[in-house]
Amino acid sequence: MSEASGFRAATELYGLTSDPGLHLLSNTGATIKPMRPEGAHYSFMLPGGTRFVRLVSHAIRPVDVFGPLIGDLRLLGVFVGNITFTMDKHPKKITIQLEDTQPDGWYTPDKPGFSWTNGNALLPLQTISQGKMGILSFDIQAGGPYIMKDSQV
Repeated sequence: MSEASGFRAATELYGLTSDPGLHLLSNTGATIKPMRPEGAHYSFMLPGGTRFVRLVSHAIRPVDVFGPLIGDLRLLGVFVGNITFTMDKHPKKITIQLEDTQPDGWYTPDKPGFSWTNGNALLPLQTISQGKMGILSFDIQAGGPYIMKDSQV
């Protein structure tokens, strides 16, 4: 609308970040931050009794960042490779996100062994962790750039 009608056109500026803002939300509602990210490898200490977590990250629609030539309208969080749960120094590989029916928040794998999240992906752990504490690790293969909060000129 024009200034004559009482409104001024505003230009929105977007900042981009490559930081996925990765963290977990547990079944108890606790937020769990990564212990010490090492490149694309993120590890989280899980307390005993953790039945499930949600892998939470920033998310984007590629079409919003790269334009209509990309045409991907999915809301994408992070592209996950290996997931392991380690207890008593014994790592156990998790593949539930790669099965025929994925838990909430996971997309059908684009390539064998890898799957995108929507930024809020459920990961059931009850049968894997058996209620014990341990370390949950993710290899993040790709993600972003993510749009930071909007600001106006």
